[in-house]
Amino acid sequence: MIVLRRCCMYQSLAFVTGIILAIMISVNGDLSSYYGVFPATIIIHLVGTIFSLIFTLKRYGWIKLIVFKPAWLYLGGAIGVFTVVFNNLAFSKLSVTSIIALALFGQTITALMFDYFGLLGMKKIPFKNTSLLGLSFSLFGIWQLIDTSVSGAILAVLYAITSGVTVVLSRSVNTQLSEKTGAMQGALVNHVVGLIVSILILFFVNVEIVPFTLNNPLMYFGGVLGVIVVYLSNIVVPKVSSFNLTVLSFVGQVLMGLALDLILTQTYSVPTLKAALIIATGILLTMLTEKVSIKRTNKI
Repeated sequence: MIVLRRCCMYQSLAFVTGIILAIMISVNGDLSSYYGVFPATIIIHLVGTIFSLIFTLKRYGWIKLIVFKPAWLYLGGAIGVFTVVFNNLAFSKLSVTSIIALALFGQTITALMFDYFGLLGMKKIPFKNTSLLGLSFSLFGIWQLIDTSVSGAILAVLYAITSGVTVVLSRSVNTQLSEKTGAMQGALVNHVVGLIVSILILFFVNVEIVPFTLNNPLMYFGGVLGVIVVYLSNIVVPKVSSFNLTVLSFVGQVLMGLALDLILTQTYSVPTLKAALIIATGILLTMLTEKVSIKRTNKI
């Protein structure tokens, strides 16, 4: 019973992570619309760095500079920056719903590989028959989101799928580091590295300089939400399979995104709603089946 409760708690946190992620994307979108993608990325990581640094210092005191090996433990923030880059490269050719679908496809396949092979030091989780139900519903939901914009845009399709791959890579690397440093310290390192990489990228792209504004102060809070997302992911990843985390987070993200659309524009995407409900049904059936399986095992 205790195991079931803990399992449900971590799965709920995965769902909440998706909700916060949807709000963060909306806030960051406003920031990017004003400053441009790359300057906004720097601002997001700068705010996240300041927030996580203040929180860490207040909670834990001065930070000890300890270098952990292997070096790739520190690459989570850098990989996260490229997730943004790949998404923006895909935006010029594909619809938003197709990008969501293809990114989820990339996340799903990568998550299953991480679970099965235990990549990057993650715990090996054999593919269960109960997971096949959730996978089938997920793939069907993804198919519902894909539209005609994908035809003739092979490179953009690859960018969108790769953005999903980098999401799983980033959170897995961040989790490995957080197990050595702590969840919030791991989030701090993630944003510091992301800030450095964002600044370096800025030297290689042309950007338009726009004046600083406080007309919409809420758009600067994306970095804070990003820290919370990384922090929760660092807690959840070791406790929930990468596949379940991907799907639960996606459902939370899409449902919150639909709610934001209704609040802000009084409209919503019917295909996105259908896909979210299909995938949510699949993960719910999978969770119920796993609960029954655990109860039967305990009785034996």
